[in-house]
Amino acid sequence: MKDSFSIIDMRCRPPYKGFLYNGYPFGLYDTSDASLTAKFGLMTDFQYPLYLRNPRMALFLRDMDEAGVDYGVAPYRAAWGDPENNRGLIDNGDLLELMQEYPDRFIGVAGISPVYGGVDHAVEQIERFCVQGPMKGILMEPFFDRPNWFLNDAKLSYPLLEVCRAHHLPVLLTFGGFFGFPKEQLPPLVEALKAFPDVNFVLCHGGYPEAETVCHMAFMFNNLYISPDMYVIHTPASRVYIDAANYQLRDRICFGSACPGISMQTAVRHYMNCGIRKEVLGNILSGNAARLFNMTL
Repeated sequence: MKDSFSIIDMRCRPPYKGFLYNGYPFGLYDTSDASLTAKFGLMTDFQYPLYLRNPRMALFLRDMDEAGVDYGVAPYRAAWGDPENNRGLIDNGDLLELMQEYPDRFIGVAGISPVYGGVDHAVEQIERFCVQGPMKGILMEPFFDRPNWFLNDAKLSYPLLEVCRAHHLPVLLTFGGFFGFPKEQLPPLVEALKAFPDVNFVLCHGGYPEAETVCHMAFMFNNLYISPDMYVIHTPASRVYIDAANYQLRDRICFGSACPGISMQTAVRHYMNCGIRKEVLGNILSGNAARLFNMTL
């Protein structure tokens, strides 16, 4: 399927330990609420991921292999300690075990929240798992954390961004998608882009549905990357992302599947046939992500 291209999936959630938790804001493998998957199931080229109902790593790895995905970026969710689900505070240990158990298949991105555990704990997590460990970046989720916060909060997020700046760590953000996208987060993102020009930010879910706005922001700020993942596929914003990938943002649009929302095979097949020019497809499928994570393929 890959047609000789290397492929890095910028957002995948393997069915492994902490990734399997249900309830808010997890629920990735909760088949009792499959409304989003059902909507994508209306696509004619949709392939239902077997590991959604049978969450086994063997099936997940088979999907990776059959799709031709060389590396899966596994961003861990850090919304722990939430009273709604009575969870205690934990760290990124499950993600570290995943990387150790399946070497050379996953790019670990530590889940970091300045809300759960406080800023000092978040800094310790970055130091432990990224600076001194094998993880290549961090994931933050301003909209998912309770209470919500903004990226330009000098007390909550700027100390974490300083650590990322000092150690050249990219910052992935869950930014858009079916949970709702708060437009209020856009101005604080602009302020953070200006305040930390040496930090690369990645918008997972591509800021959907504000595709035109975030693509223009990426055109204006060279430290903003966009990974629209499954929202490239048959959505009202598809053409915006594809045009950006072909031309102005060919060096900063990154492929992703957001599986288990959809299978990797569905995502790869669509990206390779949706109208992205072959001469830039290598950048989109892996080159931009490899540069972001300082990898040699």
